[in-house]
Amino acid sequence: MGAKLYKQFKDFHDVIKLDKESSQLKEKREILQSDIESKLPKKLEDIGIEICESDLHFFDQGSYRQNVSTGINSITVDRDVAVEFDLDITTFTDPREVKKCVRDALKIKKLREPEIKEPCVTVEYLSKGEENIHIDFPVYAIYNGTRYLARGKEFSKLYEWESCDPYGLNDFLDNLFAGDAGNQLRRIVRYLKKWKIENYGESFSKDQMPPSISLTLMAGDVFVYQTNDGQDDDLAALSIVVKGIMDKFQYDFFTEMNTIQYNLPVKPFSNVFYKMTDKYQDIFYKKLSNLCTKVQNAVDVSEEYEAAKFLQSVFGTDFELPPKPQSKTGTARKEYSYA
Repeated sequence: MGAKLYKQFKDFHDVIKLDKESSQLKEKREILQSDIESKLPKKLEDIGIEICESDLHFFDQGSYRQNVSTGINSITVDRDVAVEFDLDITTFTDPREVKKCVRDALKIKKLREPEIKEPCVTVEYLSKGEENIHIDFPVYAIYNGTRYLARGKEFSKLYEWESCDPYGLNDFLDNLFAGDAGNQLRRIVRYLKKWKIENYGESFSKDQMPPSISLTLMAGDVFVYQTNDGQDDDLAALSIVVKGIMDKFQYDFFTEMNTIQYNLPVKPFSNVFYKMTDKYQDIFYKKLSNLCTKVQNAVDVSEEYEAAKFLQSVFGTDFELPPKPQSKTGTARKEYSYA
């Protein structure tokens, strides 16, 4: 018999997946990296830090990393490119000053206005008719063999060099997405990211939505590879993942809210939901509960057409419906509403 909705899931994934940078994103990223390489050493020299262009190293983080890409087609594209260099953080204790130098290296007055955010320096390109691009540059100092992330906004009183392990996280993700099971997990993560886009409107800010890394890590934590008659059964795997993520929430009887905490698997082992308030964690739970219901309905119903309708309601029209089942007279059966 094979996996239910095998073709529909395959076609859906082919539509939403984003395996590589667009030419526009690649061009802008390369220009920004070139500006950092050519201008940052002089900016740092002005505050007493001596490095040369060859001391700078860039590496990918997030969903665009080669071989573990979980990027999806979207109006807004987020790209994370880390920059690191050796630095004695016991001498240069204020990471905000270093981030200002990165900001100034990227700044072109009235043309490009980078922003210093708490964990990175961000350049944003907004355009009509094309993709909106956000390129984040986390800044790392390497000191005594350990990497430290520059945290803190430009004028914030809260700032630190945070000990972390970005390469360890990359290795963790490499292992997570290895082999045939990893390929199925990659698709599941993309489905969840598409669901997030479809089910969170423009009224939600980035900090009010579950971060992509949380969906990736939690999916990997509860994922079980599913096949049926030699075909990958993405519907069965998705059902397991959504239920597993929901089980990670805790209900607070005092606030009557469902909240969640999930820590990174490597240093600094921080809670990936630290920016989301209890209110928005509860909203996440409710939205996830609706997804769980629709996926379970798709599992339970016998006809693929009806199953696909449940999934289309949460994934949007990119998830296409199979042909309508035929009546005994050879015509498509009427649809009924059970709402």
